Amino acid sequence: MRIPFMKRKSSFMNDKIIFLLAVALFLSFSTVHAETTTFPKVYHVYVSGEHIGTVGDKEIVESFLNEQIEKEEKNYDGLNLGVNENITYISEYAFEPTFNNEKVLNQLLDNVTFSVQAQKLIVGEEEIGYFKNKETIKELLTAFQSKYMNEKQLKQAQEENLLNTEVKEDEENASSNEKTEENNEKKDQKELSAGDAKIVEVSLSEDIHIEEEQVQPNELLTVEQGLKLLEKDTSKEKVHIIQKGEALRSVANEYDLSMDEIFDLNPDLDSDQILQVGQEVQVMEKEPVVNLITVVEEVKEEAIDFETEYKKTSDLYVGEQEVKQQGKKGKKKVRYKLEKQNGKVTKRTVVDEEVLEKPVDKLVLKGTKSKPSVQSSGGTSGSAREGSGQFQWPAAGGIITSYMGPRGGGYHSGIDISGVSNRTIYAAAGGVVTTAGYQNNGYGNRVVIKHKNGYKTTYSHLSSISVNSGQNVKKGQPIGVMGETGNSTGVHLHFEILSNGSYINPMSYY
Repeated sequence: MRIPFMKRKSSFMNDKIIFLLAVALFLSFSTVHAETTTFPKVYHVYVSGEHIGTVGDKEIVESFLNEQIEKEEKNYDGLNLGVNENITYISEYAFEPTFNNEKVLNQLLDNVTFSVQAQKLIVGEEEIGYFKNKETIKELLTAFQSKYMNEKQLKQAQEENLLNTEVKEDEENASSNEKTEENNEKKDQKELSAGDAKIVEVSLSEDIHIEEEQVQPNELLTVEQGLKLLEKDTSKEKVHIIQKGEALRSVANEYDLSMDEIFDLNPDLDSDQILQVGQEVQVMEKEPVVNLITVVEEVKEEAIDFETEYKKTSDLYVGEQEVKQQGKKGKKKVRYKLEKQNGKVTKRTVVDEEVLEKPVDKLVLKGTKSKPSVQSSGGTSGSAREGSGQFQWPAAGGIITSYMGPRGGGYHSGIDISGVSNRTIYAAAGGVVTTAGYQNNGYGNRVVIKHKNGYKTTYSHLSSISVNSGQNVKKGQPIGVMGETGNSTGVHLHFEILSNGSYINPMSYY
């Protein structure tokens, strides 16, 4: 009977032992945890994932970095810098902590860099550079556009929100477009006076993009630096088609290339080679990064030329003229639309015009009364071909200041014409030019034309000649300009007609 008791007692003792052990373990864990929380904490410092050392307090690192940022910011006025690298910490409780604050700070000096949040300007596909903020880019674009607009135009463009200075969101664009339409309606209501001009449109030839990016402070550009980059030229290869009269050197000059550069681009060309019309030549054409496109409306007051009306009268001899009524120019107001690229006009269109004052035509009386015939030196009657119409009057109207015949102790072999409406000289009849150049016999610049049936006409004292010896000319074709070269007392045309080498009185034909 005692055995069972003993068994019960043994079981009871085992349960008691297990309970006491559990209590002891619990008390032991609580004591260790309490002691751990009172241990010093250290911080392992990592720069972009790389361990550089341990500090006793992470505030030491934070304060040090802030001090370094403030020092750097003094070198870059107005910039808010940040640490470029990722600084992280791992904390640890240590019974016997070891750390080296000074070592970590020195490591930070060697491994930490500072950056700024910048705006990268992209024009078309060209990356221009980094700028401090959008305001700086706006200032740059305004400066670029102002180079090709005067102060008045720039002010107007700014007031009417025409300048292309920033990239906006869709909603802002919609609002801006509505505002632009309102401005256009207001501008259309403003009437321009003569001499006035206004800009109606401003745009850039390339799209403007802006991207944010972290960069080193010394990578930021100023407005002046950005302006130079916007104005730089880029070279693009192009095929030039040879036109009539072009030579290789003239092509090189057109594209601002040296002859060596032309030959480098065209290795098959030879310096002695004659270019053919339509031949292709490789060239490099310089183009700016971006162009400013402006549309300008301007109003000008312009003169309207009067017409000259000729009226026949029997009160004057043939060849004589008299101004009955002086001509007077009229006035008109013309509205132009000018398309410009970088300030240079590429297209001019007349929008409308209004006549302010009509011109008064000039009225010239032209004599029809016949004169007594004059015997030529060759013995041919001057009246034999009177009024035949064979020869056209060689000038644009005018009066005869000296007739054919005796003059000053000599003989005047033709007629002198002056007082013309313009100084163009015309071929009196069709024929072949036999002389075209300066003569040392007193005639100055002279043209001689050989006609059919043994006739010749001469034109002397011209200021310039527009035909060449051997050239075929038609009746009424311009051959030069009236002048006073050679032995001349003033601007006039000395005109002669010869038949088989003998002088004929020109007035016999008019």
